[in-house]
Amino acid sequence: MKTALLIASSAGTHPHRHAYHFAGALAKQTSLQLIYFAGRSVDLIKPEYAPLLLQWQELARDRECCLYLCSNGAAATATSAAVEDIEIIGHATWIALSSEVDRVFSFPDAPL
Repeated sequence: MKTALLIASSAGTHPHRHAYHFAGALAKQTSLQLIYFAGRSVDLIKPEYAPLLLQWQELARDRECCLYLCSNGAAATATSAAVEDIEIIGHATWIALSSEVDRVFSFPDAPL
């Protein structure tokens, strides 16, 4: 089964950490095709989350899955850091890519 993850929970929060562990377990049982970071999760590219970003990049390389970052969120995140192994895409591209998988799991941001 082909799967994908949509992660909108803020980097460093419990839901975001849960998404990471879920992705690792899911990738062992299915063909994890793509992971899309949207909303507050795009903070992942800020320098203070570098260790977490490295974990996601290693998981993606180990499982041969693609990492994507929402273009709106990336534009709103004030950083000039080059992000290795993550492609910036728009929502329409995400919709097209996610239509090619059997199941999408989402991790929304918790209300403030």
